[in-house]
This record gives sequence, C-alpha cells and structure tokens, in this order.
Amino acid sequence: MELQGLYCIQKKDLAKCAEVSARAFLTDPALIYQFGGKIPSYRRLKRYFDIIFQTGFPYYDFFAPSEQIEGVIGLLPPNTDSVPPMEFLLRGGWRMPFTVCRGLLGRLDQYEIHSLKIRKDANAMEAWYVMMLAVDPEEQGKGHGAKMLRAFLAEMDTEGSNCYLETHKLVNTDIYHHFGFEIVSIDTVPDGTDTQYAMLRQHVSVRAE
Repeated sequence: MELQGLYCIQKKDLAKCAEVSARAFLTDPALIYQFGGKIPSYRRLKRYFDIIFQTGFPYYDFFAPSEQIEGVIGLLPPNTDSVPPMEFLLRGGWRMPFTVCRGLLGRLDQYEIHSLKIRKDANAMEAWYVMMLAVDPEEQGKGHGAKMLRAFLAEMDTEGSNCYLETHKLVNTDIYHHFGFEIVSIDTVPDGTDTQYAMLRQHVSVRAE
C-alpha cells in the first residue's frame, strides 16, 4: 500500500517507531493491562515496541507523517488477525518475558484473542484494521495524527474499503466520529478494568475523474 503524502516506514526506521510509540502509549489502558495492571516504564515499553515492530513489520503497513517519524500509523489488511503466533515467537516474541515483563506473553495473547472476538462480532474482519495511531508527545497538536488518518481514509474511499479501530478513551471516540467512524461495540479489556470502544467507518464513494 502507498498513502499519498506519507512516508512508508522502512526497516531502518523501526527503532525510532518504537521510541515514538513508547512515549505516546505510556498510560494506555490496553498496555497497562498487558503489563499486569501497572504503568510500565519508558524503558520497558520501548523494549516491548521494539519487539512489536520487528515481528509485525512483514505483516503490517506502517507509515509516518515524514521521514522524521513524528508519529506512526499501523495498518492490518482485511481478513487477517495479526502476526501468526509461531512467527511472532520465532521473530523475537519469545524475548518478552525475559527482557520486558514476566507474564506479558500470556496477557498479550489474551488481549489479542479478546480483541479479535470483538472485531468478529462487529462484522469488521473484512475491513482494514488501524492497529495503532501514535504521535510523539512532543509533536502532538501539530496535525500529524490527522494527516496520517486523512491519507489512509482517502485511500480507503478510493478503493472502496471500510476500516476499523479500537480505543480505550471516550474522548477519542468524538475525534474518530469526526472522521466518519461510528461505535459498533462497547466492551472492556479482558480483566474488565477499562472500557474498550470498537469503531467502524464505512467507505465514502469517490467519483472517478
């Protein structure tokens, strides 16, 4: 996939993507659940995202506003459900309990299964999945998140595809609603501690020039 106006992440950029994501998601409820109910340190979260990007790079499409990597959007094609478990382990996922956090692999697996069920129940498997949308805190408020999302949605409208995402913050649902997303399910993370909003956007027909 190519998204007009965005920089396509290369393998050499993965470490920077992990740094940006770790800063952006320090207090994210989904990650707090995966880390056993505790807010992870930046160092641990950076190691976590190092593994996530290294294992996910062949399967996800990653883009940034520019080569400076002010933020990152991660996209999963329709009818796929993340990195196959064995591939995840072989590509470095096995390191998580040793370098990041004990018990993390099990909770990550539980979260993935839980999210996949929500996605299936919402009839969103045939939609593109916005796996992540992160902007470095130092770059927030400059329109980088909107730039990435608009470029992606323009492509979805051009090819006639729907898209799906999840958020754990009610305030974010208003932002995504502005871009055409509608809440299709309200659930919680697996331990019931935080709300999980599933949102789906139907593509807008684009007239060919």
